Amino acid sequence: MEQTTEIPITTGKRLNIFKRILLYCLVISVVCAIALLFLRDNILAFILPVLPLDDGKTAAYYLDLYNIIVTEFGWTALVIIIAYAICDNKNASKVTLQAKEWAVKNHREFAVIVVVSFASVATTVALFALNQFPNSSDEYVYLYQAQTVSDGRLWYPASPVEEAFRFNHIAEKDGIRVGRFPPGWPLLMAIFLYVGVPAALVNIILGVLALFVFYRLALRLYGPLIATAGMSLLGISAFYIFNSASYFSHTSCVFEALVFTYGIYLYIDRKQPLFALMAGAALGLMLITRYYTAVLIGIPLCVMLFYHERLKSFKGFFWLAVGALPFFIYLLWYNYSITGDALEPVTVWAYDDEGLGFVNGHTLLKGLEHIMRRMLMFAYWVSPVMLLLYFVFLFRKRAANTDRVVYVEDYFFIFVIIGYLFYHEIGGNQYGPRFYFEAFPFLLLLVLRTVFAENIKWAKALIIASAIVMIVRLPLIAHREHMIVKERTDVYRLVAKANIQNAVIFVANGTSVRRPMPASDLTRNDIYYQASVLYAFDDAVSNNEVMKHFADRTFYRYVRRDEDPSGVLIKLKGHQ
Repeated sequence: MEQTTEIPITTGKRLNIFKRILLYCLVISVVCAIALLFLRDNILAFILPVLPLDDGKTAAYYLDLYNIIVTEFGWTALVIIIAYAICDNKNASKVTLQAKEWAVKNHREFAVIVVVSFASVATTVALFALNQFPNSSDEYVYLYQAQTVSDGRLWYPASPVEEAFRFNHIAEKDGIRVGRFPPGWPLLMAIFLYVGVPAALVNIILGVLALFVFYRLALRLYGPLIATAGMSLLGISAFYIFNSASYFSHTSCVFEALVFTYGIYLYIDRKQPLFALMAGAALGLMLITRYYTAVLIGIPLCVMLFYHERLKSFKGFFWLAVGALPFFIYLLWYNYSITGDALEPVTVWAYDDEGLGFVNGHTLLKGLEHIMRRMLMFAYWVSPVMLLLYFVFLFRKRAANTDRVVYVEDYFFIFVIIGYLFYHEIGGNQYGPRFYFEAFPFLLLLVLRTVFAENIKWAKALIIASAIVMIVRLPLIAHREHMIVKERTDVYRLVAKANIQNAVIFVANGTSVRRPMPASDLTRNDIYYQASVLYAFDDAVSNNEVMKHFADRTFYRYVRRDEDPSGVLIKLKGHQ
């Protein structure tokens, strides 16, 4: 692939127009922030009565969201101020030019610095900000499934009292208890656990590997400038850092997506079956990790392969199939062993509401609402600048007849946006719009390639300003997430503080004010329900059954008022 070169086309007149627009945006941002801050009580008094107060979403929850919106206007104003200063300051331009030249000249050393810095920050976040806590039912179930695989099993017997020990995303059916998610990520995690890698570090290792593959892919396609700038923006974003510090499947999937894309490009260039095999294996692993994302990313690249190779592409498709086949067979065997039908995934077998399209209460309006919420999350966890530039440059690419079929991965982000319009789940607890995570690196590539190839000075200034703000606000995001984890683990901390042993805790309320966690996400127990302290869902019918089954234990109820981040433990009498 040919490397792009800088073509200076930005005129002083355009730069002056941009600076004027920046001033207008700055005024709007500052006015909005001040108005929202001083009118907060009046606005909340007006909107709270019409907002849904369910699923733990109390007035305190909405107040927290409101404060985030106010601060976002402040951060936007800061980005504009920094961008304006860069455009209007010759010394700043000189420093950025020198930094760019050094990074390009020493791109390998720079890549090592980025990787080491990312690994250090992500590890700190995982250990101290998130406290190694599976901060959602999804993450907990991934760990549950990884433990299941590590034990050489596909499922465990049903819990002693099904209603009391139910947990989101763990299905109990036909006498077995099994996690609902695809088997790829739990299998990969189990391999790391088998060789002694702590679960909290697995995604960080994969995040490092994904950064390296991203660097190699960008270096091959666009040269060292885009490679170093791209991996820098990726590595400093809270979106990438926190997902890599979590137990979600997205970091493994983005690694597989990058390897798949890199393998396709290598095969097109060199025509060697080894690269098609590598791409096929990555696609197969992605398929058993996140089915839908694999389809949304896999099809465009396969179309690109056919576009480049025409009839010769069938040789590449053969080796792709050979690489993916072992993983596909494993998926069919996994499904058949649990559901009795090789083509019926566990999640469909266990949950009637699972499916794509506007079914089971999912509507076009709800799907559009999800897109809007995910765009707002992207602005918070990354930057509104990257989102704006992506859509502007994608529109320009679509309008250019000669460019629209080149670098098909530019479309990945819009493909996942459209694809997940038809999926009913918003994603629950997440660090940014996680359903879009696998396409995030490719968004950066389109933005940076366009900005540097055309030497768009105003866009460069905005990107640099956004990068500075992303770094500055990272500790603040980490602190907020740490406080949310502290609120969510309230019941477990109370039990530890009281040194309770040989007991069952009936969880009557969810935890956390800022990001509510329902009671059905808190019934976290060991595989065989033999731990000193067990957590059960508080239910008038099943409580007696639990007390009879665990008659030798003491019993407590965890209760929390809606507006209070801390609850209390109430000791109960045994079975009457």
